[in-house]
Amino acid sequence: MQSKTMLITIMIPVLFSILFTAALKDVRLPRLAVVAKEKSQLLDALSRSQLFTLSYFDGEPEAADFVRSGKAPVAIILPDNIDAVLIDGSGTGSLSCLVDPSAPRQVAVITAGIREVLRVASGQNLRAKLEEKKVFEGKGGRGQEFLPTWILLSLMGALMIVASSLVEEKEKKTLQAVLVTPISLEHIVLGKGILGIIITLGSCLIVLALNGGLAGNLLSLAILLVLGAVSFSLLGIVIGQLAPSQSAANSINAVLYILFFLPIVLSESSRTMDILARGLPSYYVVDGITKAIMICAPVERVGVNIAYLLAFSAGLFTMSRKLLAHQNI
Repeated sequence: MQSKTMLITIMIPVLFSILFTAALKDVRLPRLAVVAKEKSQLLDALSRSQLFTLSYFDGEPEAADFVRSGKAPVAIILPDNIDAVLIDGSGTGSLSCLVDPSAPRQVAVITAGIREVLRVASGQNLRAKLEEKKVFEGKGGRGQEFLPTWILLSLMGALMIVASSLVEEKEKKTLQAVLVTPISLEHIVLGKGILGIIITLGSCLIVLALNGGLAGNLLSLAILLVLGAVSFSLLGIVIGQLAPSQSAANSINAVLYILFFLPIVLSESSRTMDILARGLPSYYVVDGITKAIMICAPVERVGVNIAYLLAFSAGLFTMSRKLLAHQNI
């Protein structure tokens, strides 16, 4: 038992190093849509900057659809006289950008890169403004860009609460004593799972209230919060049945925290991490909550997120029932 716990503990920094190495080896440049009808010095500077992966469009409607579909966070519109106004001229003027409000961090990175390209291309500190136009009208703001991540951490608390509670009962031999009473193991496990869900949802509501997150499409937000809490509570039940000791359960929880959290953080800058993240329930929680808050996404817009979390919960529920049938607790 101790050797297994030691092995899991040793694997934590190894997992950290593997994830970070994969992210650094496979850096993904953010995609920038460009609307330009003719060549210009600024367009050449954008393509040579190696800061973006560029997609070119002749008209603003096509670029807006590209951003709206989630294929690029920003589209920049270059007027025909861009060089005369911004580079060869006085350095004043404005550029219009179409932005996806559901990706505020990527928008901030890309717009900062555009300003740097403008500065380098002209050799001066330009006073040009980037006018941002949202392709969606949402109620969320940039101050809430990290809110879905905090919500994810709150939801993942159910994992530790339920798993630790079940393992503690196993170590104290109280669950075996329940077998001689009319109360079944299923009732005990169900009660602990529901308790984890209630505590987690309460924590999420506090975080949302303190950060102005009770906005957007509240129905979509509520469904995703409940499914996220249920998913991580069920995972905690499975771990609680499989873990031989409290230390082993804590080590497993630590590994899962890293696995569920780091790929989400690194997915915006790494193709490998993005692919890995899309297979995790944490991705669909963060992505769905972001859409619900930032762009008021209706239920059908987050249908994929809901379907994934339902399937994930169903799989964990089935596994938990099989473990209980063998009284593996």
